[in-house]
Amino acid sequence: MRDPHATVAKVMASQPLNISFRRTLWGPKLRDWSNLVAQIAPFNLVDGSDSFRWNLTKSVLFTVRSLYLHLINTHTPFRHKKI
Repeated sequence: MRDPHATVAKVMASQPLNISFRRTLWGPKLRDWSNLVAQIAPFNLVDGSDSFRWNLTKSVLFTVRSLYLHLINTHTPFRHKKI
């Protein structure tokens, strides 16, 4: 799909997926793409506006302080997780 404004819901609704990339995906990038599609597929996606909520603050807005406090209070290591 070459529409830069297409929603994820619209793209995922096409069978087979109507999507193209500027460069050919191969090796780890193709595997990562396949894994991402497999993780999204079970969800019922709908067109609409997104809203972002940060549940670590009362205002539901992201702050670096809230992330920092969460990480030090839960002893959560901050590292990249491969999908």
